[in-house]
Amino acid sequence: MNELLPSDVSPDERITRYILNKRYIKSDKREIKVDAFLPTNPKPEQPERQTSVYRTTNCEETEIWSVGDHYVANPEKNRLVLARGDLFAQTVYSQDLRIVPHPSPHPRHANIVNWPNEESSEHRRAKALLLAQASRLIVRHLA
Repeated sequence: MNELLPSDVSPDERITRYILNKRYIKSDKREIKVDAFLPTNPKPEQPERQTSVYRTTNCEETEIWSVGDHYVANPEKNRLVLARGDLFAQTVYSQDLRIVPHPSPHPRHANIVNWPNEESSEHRRAKALLLAQASRLIVRHLA
């Protein structure tokens, strides 16, 4: 898992979005809700909307969960990785979004950027919905 990753995210790379909140999952339908992929709101220290993901191509299942446990979860705040959504980068690119490697806190970390910036969220929601629908939900456990 420590191999050097290319600086560009290939369209055929698997991208993983970790899910820490069970309200982002429709467990009866085995689906991810749109809110799981919505970007952050702009802040002075981070003016661009973004959604945190990890590049998990060529990773074993145990490695994927381990990255989530060590770099995404926050056990002190009772925020555990409950599930994940896996999709191909091509789906992100098809929405005129980009994936930018951001190797902190982990070399496989990246951000989905280029989200529409207008006040209305309907364009962002439409793009996030497509990402959620294209993702394969993998549930670890629902607490």
